Amino acid sequence: MTPSLSIVFPAYDEEQRIGELLAGLRAVAADGLPGLEFLEAVIVDDGSADATVARVTEELPGAPWVTLVADGTPNQGKGAATARGVAAARGELVLLADVDLATPIEEVVKLHAALRGGVDLAIGSRDVPGSIVTDASFHRKMMGRIFNYSVRRATGLPFRDTQCGFKLMPTAVGRRLLGGLAVAGYAYDVEVLLRARALGLEVAEVPIRWRHRPGSKLNPLPAAVAMSRDVLRLARAERRSDPDLAHEPCGP
Repeated sequence: MTPSLSIVFPAYDEEQRIGELLAGLRAVAADGLPGLEFLEAVIVDDGSADATVARVTEELPGAPWVTLVADGTPNQGKGAATARGVAAARGELVLLADVDLATPIEEVVKLHAALRGGVDLAIGSRDVPGSIVTDASFHRKMMGRIFNYSVRRATGLPFRDTQCGFKLMPTAVGRRLLGGLAVAGYAYDVEVLLRARALGLEVAEVPIRWRHRPGSKLNPLPAAVAMSRDVLRLARAERRSDPDLAHEPCGP
């Protein structure tokens, strides 16, 4: 039986890019996804101060596949918005994705193959053999690799790319992993993977296509500092709560 799919998109001040997302979703709704029933795209407003909500609202009458979560909640961060979207998702599977479609939605087929192979969570990766990354500067690539090396050292997680915003899981698993997050911002991905490890879930890191897209609200240096602080806090909390979770750091 073909599983139904919800795609969660956290959105903060995305009026300049939301039109391209909506066009992409119309194409997916028309063409479908092999092996999956595209049920809905859950667009979660994270306290936008621009016309993001208005643009999505205009689309709703002709787009039954769009679910808008916009309840006036102030800006809290990508993790908090993503968790709200997963809580609202109606599909059997939920895909976490980014508004800029840096990873084409069609790449979900690769992650779905990993789930069908028996894993509990499939995460897209830009830094494993087979991944294809385009239009990203050397500086950006190096910052990402340094951050992920730091994550591996601090937490013992083995993954080369925790921060790729393209992750697929059964919705029930997603609600367990994202319910009551301690981290509301960009480092929530690390918390999700730490929770998956604590629950004994099997995670596959899957190579994907990814293209740098302009217009990100992320200020790299302050964001890296904030994420590093959150990662260290998560690693310390994990070790305090259960000595069995104090894994040895991984190598490079």
